This record gives sequence, C-alpha cells and structure tokens, in this order.
Amino acid sequence: MAAPYWRRVDKPLLILHSGNDEYIPESVDKDGLIRHWKELCQPGIASELSGTIPGAGHRVEEPGAEEWLCNTVAKFLIQNIK
Repeated sequence: MAAPYWRRVDKPLLILHSGNDEYIPESVDKDGLIRHWKELCQPGIASELSGTIPGAGHRVEEPGAEEWLCNTVAKFLIQNIK
C-alpha cells in the first residue's frame, strides 16, 4: 500500500527519523524502516544521507542531534542544488 506513495516522488528526498523518538515504540526498527522506504522510491531519488538522527527525540532538541540534523540537511541541499 505504501509503495505507490513513495514511487510518486520524483525529486531528491532526504528521509530522516529521530533515533530516540519517544512516540515510536522501541520495537520499531527505525533504520530498517528507512531502508524499506528508500527501496520503495524510484532509483536514485532517496538520498544516501537518509537515516536516523543519533540521540534525537521527536522534536530534535538535543544539541548534538540538532547539529547532526543541520549538517545533514545542509549536505543534502548542497548535493541537490541544480
């Protein structure tokens, strides 16, 4: 059911998930979920920078997590400026 949604995306995509999101059960494999979503995308659409934000809660308020997020988004934007 999710595949048609992800296949419609035709622009570069950065998929991120908070590593310690308090709203997601610990039993959820966040890295596995991101890998799955990337596989559902058209080839070359999902960025290799996609992944979990280390140490981040849902709102990404932790200083180290904020820095990681900002750096990753900046790298993504630089790679995809056309």
